[in-house]
Amino acid sequence: MDARNIAGSNQTNNLNNNGTSSAVSYAQGQQTFYGLMGQLKAKAEAFPLETTLAARIDQWNSQTPTNYNAGPNGINPVYQNVPNQSKTQFSPTLGLLYKLTKDWDLRSAAYQAFHAPGMNNTLRSYGSSTGYSFANLNLTPETMTGYEVGTDYRWKGGFAQLTAFNNYIQNAVATYSLSLRSATDIVLAKSLCGVTGNPLAGTGNVGICNSTSISYYTNNQNLLSQGIEFQFHHDINSQWATDVNYAFTSTKLTMSATSDPINKQVGGVPQNILGGGIIYYPVPQASLIAAV
Repeated sequence: MDARNIAGSNQTNNLNNNGTSSAVSYAQGQQTFYGLMGQLKAKAEAFPLETTLAARIDQWNSQTPTNYNAGPNGINPVYQNVPNQSKTQFSPTLGLLYKLTKDWDLRSAAYQAFHAPGMNNTLRSYGSSTGYSFANLNLTPETMTGYEVGTDYRWKGGFAQLTAFNNYIQNAVATYSLSLRSATDIVLAKSLCGVTGNPLAGTGNVGICNSTSISYYTNNQNLLSQGIEFQFHHDINSQWATDVNYAFTSTKLTMSATSDPINKQVGGVPQNILGGGIIYYPVPQASLIAAV
C-alpha cells in the first residue's frame, strides 16, 4: 500500500519591454495518490518457467483551489473555478521468464499502467520573447497498455540484455504548437492570451503573449511508442569494467485532435540514445566512472 500527496503553486509575472509588470497569473493545487498492489509468483516443476501476475489499483485526486489572471502588479484578479478531478484505475501485469540454460533467459510481459499529469503540466505557464507555453488545469491521467519481449545472458564477469517493446498510450499528456493554419488554434490562442487580435499572427493586442510561438498541453492525442533497448556490462578484471547501452524509440501520434500531424516522431523524444562508460575500482569499496 502507498499514499502520496504533492502540492505546488506557480506565479507568472509577465513583463513589458521596459521591465514593468503587464500581467500576473497564479495557480495553486495539489494531487493525492493512493495505491494498492499485490503480486503472485509461481515456478513450474516440469519445465523451467516462472510466471508473475501482478495487479495494482490507483486512485488519483486533483484539486486546484486557487487560479486567477490579473492585471499589472496583480490588480483586479479574475478567478477561475477549476472543478476537482479524480480517477480510479485497475492495472494488471503478466510476466513470463523461461530459463533456456543456467545463464540464458527469455522473458516477456504484457501490462497496463497509469500515469497522472505533473504539476508542471497543470500549473506552470511561462513565456519569453521566443515563445509561450501554457499549462492546462483540466488535464487528466493517461493510460498505457503494452507488451515486451527480451532476453538476458549472464557470464561470470558480466551480462547482456536485449528488450523490444510496444506501448500504446491513450489520452496522452503532450504539448503541441498552435498553428496559424488552424482556425481552432487561433481561437484557443486568443483565449489563452486574453486578446481580441490574433496572437499567432502578431496582430492586434497580444495580451500576455509576447511571441507568435505558443504551445499548450492537452489529452487530445494517442501515442504509439515502439523500440529496442540494449545493455551490456563486462568486468575486464578486478579493477576495470565497462558499460554500453543503446535505445531506439519511435514515438508517434496515432490520433490527434490538435493541429499536430500523426505518424511523425513526437518532439522531445529522441529516436537514438547511445551511452558507454569505463569504471575503475582503486579499492573494492570505491569506484571512479567516466561515461559518455
